[in-house]
Amino acid sequence: MAVNYNELDISELDDLYIKSNQKLKNLRKKHEKILEEIENNIYDKENILKVIYAKENFVKFKDSKLYKDLQEYKKENPKGYERLEQELMQDIANGAD
Repeated sequence: MAVNYNELDISELDDLYIKSNQKLKNLRKKHEKILEEIENNIYDKENILKVIYAKENFVKFKDSKLYKDLQEYKKENPKGYERLEQELMQDIANGAD
């Protein structure tokens, strides 16, 4: 649904700003949480990549909370997800744990 900003009054603009700002904050928190969990070795980077590239036959990954969280994050923030994926692949290529 397209929003015609010219037809909105100031309170509606404020509401839109607050909602979009909150959504952005939530996406940032989710991205930071995934990175923090990786830093704290809660999730192994190679396992995350396995989950990212899970095929239908990787049922154990498909049913995991990590897989569901990553899929939700991918849907909400495709560019952030892509960056996360690239960072992980680069770290693994460089031999980082």
